[in-house]
Amino acid sequence: MWVDDGSLHGYYTDSSPFEDSNAGGTYTVYVVADFPYGSQEFELTSYIAKIDAAKIAAKTFNGILRDNDLVGVAYFNGTGGGWIRQAEVVQSLTQNKNLANSSIDGLSAYGGTPMGDGIWVAERELEANSSECVNCTPVIILLSDGNPTLPSPSSLAIQLALQNATNAKNTQVNGENIIIYTIGFGSDANETLLQQIATSSSYYHFAATADEFQDIYEQVARELLENAGTNITITDVLPSDIELSSVPEGATITYTDDGRTIIQWNISTIKINQTWTASFYVKPQTEGTVETNVYGLSNVTYLPTVNATSFRTIYLPSGQLRVERLETERVELK
Repeated sequence: MWVDDGSLHGYYTDSSPFEDSNAGGTYTVYVVADFPYGSQEFELTSYIAKIDAAKIAAKTFNGILRDNDLVGVAYFNGTGGGWIRQAEVVQSLTQNKNLANSSIDGLSAYGGTPMGDGIWVAERELEANSSECVNCTPVIILLSDGNPTLPSPSSLAIQLALQNATNAKNTQVNGENIIIYTIGFGSDANETLLQQIATSSSYYHFAATADEFQDIYEQVARELLENAGTNITITDVLPSDIELSSVPEGATITYTDDGRTIIQWNISTIKINQTWTASFYVKPQTEGTVETNVYGLSNVTYLPTVNATSFRTIYLPSGQLRVERLETERVELK
């Protein structure tokens, strides 16, 4: 590339004497500025293929993982002119990130997009390696820059992708549901579909550029690594004058001799920015101001993920109800 007094004289290889214009192949670009006076500004724009951007981002993701984390690589595409479905694991789950990176480097872009098959082989790989990852979070990260096209027609391909995603999200590996992150890359990505495939809308990301693509992979890696806590126990103790009307989902109930009700949930992991909620109905047995739980006994205990040497306890605040009447008032007309 030759710039003289701010004028661009064309695109050339580094071979002399600039005989070839718009040459293909691999070559080196030199920017030679020949400004006899003052200063000039110019821009040099380079482009990277989507598959290369994906490789760089995926290997960046692997570089953030811890030594004992497992990572695998699967791909899906079409062969035979883009009409034959193909999806397979090219690197089984391993702690060796160099092996994973080598398999990423070997990927190529072809025609045809059997997205549902890709989800299926990833789910099968996680299930097959459950014994290798007892305390792991099973995750699928799905990247796509377009619509599913296989099996044909595309409506069937979309249906298969959604069905296999639902099956995967409902599949547990060592008691943990599989989480699906989806990343749309480029203007052709089907954002609506990828949001539906993801565990929730917050697990979908869109990248318009290679830099954004890499940032997203880094964000996903940190979300997976930065658990807020593990081995969480949530305990809510109702006083004797509060009756539990319905058993909340996922809770165990214990009744004490003095009339108290202990509601307890056990959760393996809660991640940073994850929200956990529970709701249930109670019925007061006395009028006036009543406490809805017993302070000091109602708490959350958890094991922090950083410097996890002992459990921590957070006490739940005590709620109050003002009860005017226990029964509805009757009016008798004569």
